[in-house]
Amino acid sequence: MKLKCCIIGGSGFIGSRLIKLLVEKGREIHVVDINPMPEVVNGVHYHPINVQDDKELLVLLSGMDEMVYLAHDGFPALHNVDPEHEVKVNIFYTVQLFRQLHKTSLKKIIYFSSGGAVYGHTDKAKLKETDETAPVSSYGIAKLAMEKYLQIFYETNGLPIITVRPSNAYGPGQIPFRGQGFVATAIKRVQQNKPITIFGKEGTIRDYLYIDDLVAATVGLLDKGKTGETYNIGTESGHSNLEVIRMMEQVAEKQHIKVVLNREPRRPFDVNFNVLDSTKLTQTTGWKPATSLEEGIEKTWEWLEGRFEVD
Repeated sequence: MKLKCCIIGGSGFIGSRLIKLLVEKGREIHVVDINPMPEVVNGVHYHPINVQDDKELLVLLSGMDEMVYLAHDGFPALHNVDPEHEVKVNIFYTVQLFRQLHKTSLKKIIYFSSGGAVYGHTDKAKLKETDETAPVSSYGIAKLAMEKYLQIFYETNGLPIITVRPSNAYGPGQIPFRGQGFVATAIKRVQQNKPITIFGKEGTIRDYLYIDDLVAATVGLLDKGKTGETYNIGTESGHSNLEVIRMMEQVAEKQHIKVVLNREPRRPFDVNFNVLDSTKLTQTTGWKPATSLEEGIEKTWEWLEGRFEVD
């Protein structure tokens, strides 16, 4: 019998890619999202349920084996503007749902936190799951708060929760100009012959994770992950904004496009360095990233050509 897996927030960048892999793996997929899907996949069941409607969601989830929770209202770059909204929507309603999930048939739940936002400033070369968490944005605070609540529900009610902290995901399917996703936005600006702005001499250093590697890690945790645990998902390799741009230049040169840089002073709220240690994930599932940043940039460039011509 097929495992029934429900993807909450499945119409987004990660969810739409994850759905396809889970279908290939033989699962029966149910998607909950009020937003339209970028692509409808045959055999997938779609449910336009608002995540704030916990009663209707609980009815659906009562017959599921697994759940992946990707829903989050808004984008990281916007959340310091309205932290009250972050608390009201992304903490309150999520807690309201999760505190009841131990009553369902769910055997495994994956909650997407953020590897880029929960750790904050650090001087460590690679961040482990046990390292200090000190978020510097309301988005990161909300994600960390949910982690703490979910750990309480695991310890008190046996909620079969697994928390994942992914690094900076990118790749085909990511929409530029939304305040999330440096790679997609930078590529599109180059394609439009517009300058790319970096803050500081080389910009910030991040761990860039190709979308197919991210969803493969997620499926690995559905299969082999241990409940009650937190897992980083990253490549263990950091690249500055400037390094990423230089890789884009190699693709742009083939099309006779010149990359133009605009440098601004470093912003005090930017976390300068964030690279994740994925040893725990690899030891648990055998997962390793398969796509290099150079290859991923080229694939993303090809997907973005002809799309999103107006920012």
